[in-house]
Amino acid sequence: MSWTGRAAMLGTALALLTPAALRAQGIPLDSARPEPAHATGPLWALDAFSASGYDSNIDGDPDGEALVSGAVGLRGLFRSDADDPLLEVSYEIALNRATPQPRWNRVSHAMYAELKPHLHGAWRLRTLAEVSLLGSSEDHDLSNRYAIRQRVEYRFARWLALRAEGELRKQYDVEDPESDALNRSLRLSTVTRMGHGRRLTLMARQEFNHAVTDENHYTRRGYTAELETIAFGSDTVVAGFEAQWKRFPNRLVELDDGDVERVDRRLKPALTWLHPLGDDIWVGIGYELEERTSNKPGKRYVAHSVLLTLTRRW
Repeated sequence: MSWTGRAAMLGTALALLTPAALRAQGIPLDSARPEPAHATGPLWALDAFSASGYDSNIDGDPDGEALVSGAVGLRGLFRSDADDPLLEVSYEIALNRATPQPRWNRVSHAMYAELKPHLHGAWRLRTLAEVSLLGSSEDHDLSNRYAIRQRVEYRFARWLALRAEGELRKQYDVEDPESDALNRSLRLSTVTRMGHGRRLTLMARQEFNHAVTDENHYTRRGYTAELETIAFGSDTVVAGFEAQWKRFPNRLVELDDGDVERVDRRLKPALTWLHPLGDDIWVGIGYELEERTSNKPGKRYVAHSVLLTLTRRW
C-alpha cells in the first residue's frame, strides 16, 4: 500500500509518510515521491507518533476480514546539514496492535539511509538503503525487507524534472517462506511544479518478482498520478490514483478459449490531508479505495481504508 514504492497509501502511519508530511518532518523521502529543491530541517529530531485505522479487507480476499488497528512509536532522524544534507538517516520503532486478528500484533523496526551527493548543473543523484523488520508503522506487513535504490534525476527547468530509478529488494515472509523473493523494479517519473504549492507527479513502474516457488513468481506494471497542493493556508492535501496489472506466469486460469496466465488488476484512488496544530505537531487523515478484478473467477474484491494520525516532534 506504499508508494514504491512508492508506496503506498494506508497503513499504520501513512498520513505521516505522504510526500508533504515527509518534507514537513524532514524524514527521508520514498524513492517515487518528489522533494523540494531546498528542504530545510533540523540536524537531529525525535518524533513520537500514534495512529489508528480501519481496513475493511485486510486479507485482500473476497471473504477477507475487517481490521481495526493502532500503533504508537518513536522515530529518530539525523541530517548531515540543515539546508543541503549529504546524508539522512532515520530509525523507527513502533508497537502495533490490531483486532480481531492478533497475528498483526508486533513490534516493527524500520531504518533508512539516504545519500545525496552534490552534483553540478541539472543532474541529481540519490542512493537509498532500507531495512524493515516485521514491516513498519506505515503498513500491515509480516516480512523482513532489505532494499537498495538508485535514482538519477535531470531537471529541464525549475518546474520540470525527469527521474529514473532502479530498486533491488530481498524479502523474507515470516508466515509464508514460499513467498520469499528477490524483487527488481524500474520506475520512470516526471515531477511538475505548478506554483502556489502545487506539484504533479506521474510515474510508470515495471516490477519483476522472483520467488522461492514458481507459483509466486510475478511481473507487475503500474501507472500512478499524484497531485499535491496547499489548502487553507497551511494544510496539505494529496490526491492520488494508481492502476496496476499483476501477471502470474505459472498460475493458469481455465477459460473458454484455453488456459491462460492469471492476471489481476488493481485500481487505487486515495486522498490524504495533513493539518499542523502548531510548529511541532501534526494531525492527518487518509482514505483509500482499492478494487481488484481478475480473470480468475471469484477473486474480485473492494476494500476501504481510513487512517488517523498524530505526530509530535522534539
